[in-house]
Amino acid sequence: MKFIILTLFLLLTSFTNANSKTLNVLGVSLSGEKDDRNIREYKIINLIFKCMGSDFKIENVPYGRHLLLYNESKDYDVITTVPPNEKLKGYKSNSHIKYINGVSVLKDSKLNIRTLKDLKNLNVISFVGASELIPEIKENMKLFKSYNEINDQESHSKLLFLGRADAVISDGLIFQSYNMKLRQKEPSKKEFQKKTKFFHILQPSKFSLYFKDKILVDKFNSCLKKEYIQKKIDRINYQYLMDMIML
Repeated sequence: MKFIILTLFLLLTSFTNANSKTLNVLGVSLSGEKDDRNIREYKIINLIFKCMGSDFKIENVPYGRHLLLYNESKDYDVITTVPPNEKLKGYKSNSHIKYINGVSVLKDSKLNIRTLKDLKNLNVISFVGASELIPEIKENMKLFKSYNEINDQESHSKLLFLGRADAVISDGLIFQSYNMKLRQKEPSKKEFQKKTKFFHILQPSKFSLYFKDKILVDKFNSCLKKEYIQKKIDRINYQYLMDMIML
């Protein structure tokens, strides 16, 4: 009997500790800002963590580096923005977000992109890991004049505006957010004032989180299923799409 009581006490203590401490979250700086508290994924995670009753603090690093850092470091309890085929330490959550993949080109170009085959003989750039995440890139890469994956996504905007790249494969809104920051940073450069257009021709990518605590991932998944959470996520996603249309 004493053993059973002790076991129950330890389980309760473990559950309490897992939910009472502030969780160290490793995130990704997708918009180019050090503090990405206004981006869509942060809003969704914040919503679900409130449902879980968990406080958290987030550290943002470039995409790709976050996967290596999470596996190498013991400092983080959770990692965000994990692509579908990636396997990390701990427990994978259900997918909480989709990123809208497509192709961005200069608006005054005559390009009309219906598939990646339309990028034949063009200089194409994307984010690090894109060819693993988006199968169509690997299937068509030999058609491109050149293909490069660059971690610094502000460089994507610069290369397109300066004519050193013909097309950028990425999430449309993330690309536009870098365009706006570049224009604000260097308003005197006429090249950076050019307009772009986005072709939503690729399947969305579903991303997840990884937790090092099984109790937390179960709570996350449980909250994600709640109807009121889904309705709030739908509203966040709707605003995201409206922002993309207006850019």
